[in-house]
Amino acid sequence: MNQSMKVYVLCFLLAPLFLSGGCPTTTPDAAEGNLESETQAPVAAADDPLPDVDPDDAVFALLGEAEVLVEQGHPRAVLIEALGAPAGAPAQTADDIVKWTFYFMEDHEAPAASTVILEWADGQFAAPQTLPQGIIGTMYERLPRTMTLATAITFMRNAGYGDPFSEVTLRKPLTFPMPREAYYIFKIGAHFVLVGMETGEVTLE
Repeated sequence: MNQSMKVYVLCFLLAPLFLSGGCPTTTPDAAEGNLESETQAPVAAADDPLPDVDPDDAVFALLGEAEVLVEQGHPRAVLIEALGAPAGAPAQTADDIVKWTFYFMEDHEAPAASTVILEWADGQFAAPQTLPQGIIGTMYERLPRTMTLATAITFMRNAGYGDPFSEVTLRKPLTFPMPREAYYIFKIGAHFVLVGMETGEVTLE
């Protein structure tokens, strides 16, 4: 069994133990009543190859800075989820996202044990905070850098979703039998639009 499979099995076995303890993530959960299950259906998939990732992408640079800062005090930490939000009115572009919250599993050898939370706003990072519980429903893997936020927004718009979004989350959902890919998850009104970071597939939930 390779390391990736070991991590997945550990996540799947441990996640139920934390269902009664709450969860620091703010990403979609059907049990919370935010989604209407009858609307869940694939909307569009990318027909063309994904564009090359911009090496100077501002969001990816920020992810890297967050990792460096957290790893100074938590050398085993791994960034697994990020939540972005605009300052006031809903966002239309990547530049409108000016606040971020980053979620790390503190120890990759004990992924469900604790979470490090790092906030960024007004161009500055706050001090990292540690919670004695793991994140539920998210794969314990480092966030990929295979698609920029700007590209994800373009795919979403091309699929017919032109409305502004109130938040965006990067995460790889823990699904059975195996996780598919990491997504940008845009909250638009009471629904969520998912854009696959590897395939460009757009899905409405």
